[in-house]
Amino acid sequence: DLRSFIIGASIYPALLSLVGLVSITILTLFVIPRFTSIFEDMGVPLPLPMAILRSLSGFLTGYWWLIAIAIILAAFYLKRYRGSEEGRLKWDRWLLRIPMLGDVLRKIEVARFSRTLGTLLHGGVPLLQAMTIVREIIGNQSIARAIDPIRNGIKKGEGIAQPMKQSAVFPPLALHLIEVGEESGRLDSMLIQVGDVYDAEVRKSIKNLIAFFEPALILLMGVIIGTIVVSMLMAIFSINEIPL
Repeated sequence: DLRSFIIGASIYPALLSLVGLVSITILTLFVIPRFTSIFEDMGVPLPLPMAILRSLSGFLTGYWWLIAIAIILAAFYLKRYRGSEEGRLKWDRWLLRIPMLGDVLRKIEVARFSRTLGTLLHGGVPLLQAMTIVREIIGNQSIARAIDPIRNGIKKGEGIAQPMKQSAVFPPLALHLIEVGEESGRLDSMLIQVGDVYDAEVRKSIKNLIAFFEPALILLMGVIIGTIVVSMLMAIFSINEIPL
């Protein structure tokens, strides 16, 4: 359900980004070259903003293949880098540091950890074995590695709440609820409840993220397209300033 919610919430921003990218591409690769060619045929010098846009358009038109190769190589390198254990760990740590997005990713993993562990314990799986299973399904390796000292703490008889606090990964609310569940002997049901709480938190955070992202994206596209249009208008008005 959470995956479907995330996909559904991402559709509109993705379409908005696609439309903006297509619009900017058409203006840059087709409209600007034809527009500037009219001035060149008339022997009229272009204003500086339009000259800059023409240079940018010429670069994109002439070297699109180089840009495509650079993107492919960068994607290949990133995939290979994330394929290594150390690279994946550094990448996942970086993701958690991204403002707003990192908070959402952390809550997703906390919800997954809590619900899966609670379900396994409710089904009679021993805690240590359940922790091993949960570690394998955690997507973020930075958080997954934090489970190892928690397992070691459980082996030493420290329980689960105290080692989780020492990991500095889990939010205070989750730690408090898990500690209450452990002390009351209802750890499995409390973990499932934590999963429900953070599922709701993820939905709320995603809505807030999209509420911030959509106007920012519209503003960015408006500035880019507006700059192109204003530059074209300046070029048109400059014709009237040319002495006959």
